[in-house]
Amino acid sequence: MANTVHLIPFALAPDADRYDTSPATDRIRHPGTGNLYFLVVEGAGGTGTATLTVNCYAAASGGSGTAIGFNYKTVTSGADFDTASGYTAATATGVNPAAGATKSTLIQIRYDEVTEGKPFVELTLTETDNGAVDAAVIAFCDDPPRPGAGVSLLS
Repeated sequence: MANTVHLIPFALAPDADRYDTSPATDRIRHPGTGNLYFLVVEGAGGTGTATLTVNCYAAASGGSGTAIGFNYKTVTSGADFDTASGYTAATATGVNPAAGATKSTLIQIRYDEVTEGKPFVELTLTETDNGAVDAAVIAFCDDPPRPGAGVSLLS
């Protein structure tokens, strides 16, 4: 990861049943270099699951999205919490991490994975098991636009 990180605190704010209604994050402009990340943090509950998919759009307001592949890794509670596995490639159909409380899934979207002309990226969490999961999604990029560049990641 680069030395500069731009944090987008609540792409999806904490919720006691975060996957209910299959929410999507804000559409975030990929900075065009480096990586954009979504961190799905799960707390209590841990019985529900969701398929995580990434779509690209031409505008922040939406429109016709294009599903893309991405890389991800999951860390769970226990002795190995600080030793995350390596990245695994996911196809455009997404990934459905196993249920479990106190785990995090880190999704990485490289600049060369974003569809040309569609710089706005959205993570969708499509509920696949109706158990409640206390979770939130945080987004950040590791090579953000430089200060004064006049580029917003949300518009």
